[in-house]
Amino acid sequence: MTMKKHLAIRGLYVIIDPTMCKTNSILDITEAILSGGANIIQYRDKNSPLKEQIEIAKNIKKLCQKYKSLFIINDFPEIAIKSNSDGVHIGQDDTSIYEAKTILNSNQIIGTSNNNLNEVSESSKENADYIAVGALYATKTMGKDIRKTVGPNLIKQSKNITDKPIVGIGGINKSNIHEVIDAGADAICIVSEIISNSNPELITREFADIIQSKLK
Repeated sequence: MTMKKHLAIRGLYVIIDPTMCKTNSILDITEAILSGGANIIQYRDKNSPLKEQIEIAKNIKKLCQKYKSLFIINDFPEIAIKSNSDGVHIGQDDTSIYEAKTILNSNQIIGTSNNNLNEVSESSKENADYIAVGALYATKTMGKDIRKTVGPNLIKQSKNITDKPIVGIGGINKSNIHEVIDAGADAICIVSEIISNSNPELITREFADIIQSKLK
């Protein structure tokens, strides 16, 4: 990739969580989503043994290379290193940005989860490479139903205080995706609407087409 990786945080961002994959294997679903046009894949696995996660991550990395998409690991910089991912995504209660940087290679990026403007500001000051904002809308995905919904206006506010790429996440579907894009999100993160769908490639392509047409 010729551009800096953090500048490639754009388009459709899909989180792959094995507990939500209803059909086929995780690798089959990942390839279907990549074939459908996902620009970024994040592997999130809270249950599988570490050794198994590393093996899965290495295989997802190969698929992302094949489709020229970015590959992000959720939470674990150690897995990011062993799988040679493009980066890691951390929450407010996970490893700090500083600690993650001491583990990662210099060419690996760090993204953070943020639920308010103060968190966005701190992530920017600590030099996160991209900033995810949400939950934008109500969602039960990945146990996020207790997280306060913030609405797309937080994207607009975030763009006013940082030049980092902003990822909108949480409860995004076809009825509200236009609001998220119009608010200024650089990337749109979708989870259950895609990976729980019986035809992940088709639904991915539909979302990717919407995003591509709006982000031009």
